Amino acid sequence: FAPIVFYWVLSKLALGSDVAVGLAVAAICALIVWPIHALATRIYGTPKAGLAAALLYLCSPMSLMLSNAGIDGVVALLVALFIERLDAVARHGRWPVAIQAGILLFLCSLMSFGGTVVLVFGGLWLLHQSLASTRDTTQGFARCAWILMLVLLSALALHGGLYLVMGGKFSYLASMSAATGAHKQ
Repeated sequence: FAPIVFYWVLSKLALGSDVAVGLAVAAICALIVWPIHALATRIYGTPKAGLAAALLYLCSPMSLMLSNAGIDGVVALLVALFIERLDAVARHGRWPVAIQAGILLFLCSLMSFGGTVVLVFGGLWLLHQSLASTRDTTQGFARCAWILMLVLLSALALHGGLYLVMGGKFSYLASMSAATGAHKQ
């Protein structure tokens, strides 16, 4: 659903030019260096580490593959932004950042059915960061719980809003069935 709409919007903006759409997707995929740089800078405490991480990613075969794979690169960007926002909220505890992470989780789950994996990995990352930031394990678990609750509530609210905007006609189950080919069996 969302990947088709994404490409449709891009083609309308590019006036139907396939080359322009391809270049736009490659440019969007190149933006993944921003969250990689931000995460590495925050983790290692120096902008040089962030620059090194971004350059290492740019020189990896994965960056070329994702920029040519189309929607996979866009999903990778959303996942990287989601993890970066989760890291930021775990370190600073600001609720607007948790809502940003929820919005990114919503977009990840629209673009790919791998949103559940993103949430599990993000939750483990958040738990690690929450426990590392405090000596009190109970406080770390509580902090992780409220952040995950806020992220999930904002993502679910957006999914509910989409369902209402679509007039109750959008079915996640039918969409997954069509995507996996289960309806042909």
